[in-house]
Amino acid sequence: MGLLRVPIAFIVAVLVGTALSALAHTHFVLMELADVGVNVSLSDRLSTHLHDLIAFLPSYDPVAGVPSMGIIMGVGFLLAFIIAAIVIRFLPGLRTIGYTLAGGVALWAMLSLMQQQFGTMPIAGARTTLGLALQVAAGAVGGLTFSALSRSD
Repeated sequence: MGLLRVPIAFIVAVLVGTALSALAHTHFVLMELADVGVNVSLSDRLSTHLHDLIAFLPSYDPVAGVPSMGIIMGVGFLLAFIIAAIVIRFLPGLRTIGYTLAGGVALWAMLSLMQQQFGTMPIAGARTTLGLALQVAAGAVGGLTFSALSRSD
């Protein structure tokens, strides 16, 4: 199990972060619809959440030619966790906070790069300050998950 601990922790962290990101995104989109007078039933809310959870999972859409949020988060986490691991090697007492911050910063950086590239925030649920903060928090929880599951204690 020791050899697989880190890859499994990484996959779980990406899935946890992606799921939280999808739920926050969907909540904000549905909230905006309600703000403009659209009545969204509980059934529609649940099916929309489920749809977005699946759509955000790590995958590539060859029709649209874009990776899913799960792939984007995975790339961001990979880079951020490598940098965090280097820092943590010299400051081992900062392991938990290091990976947590790395996850949040990774998501913020990836969303910022996407906004710069596309000229708008492509994740509708991150277009407000609170929505962006929740996306960053989803990344931070992914980082915390990685820290907890990859620990070799």
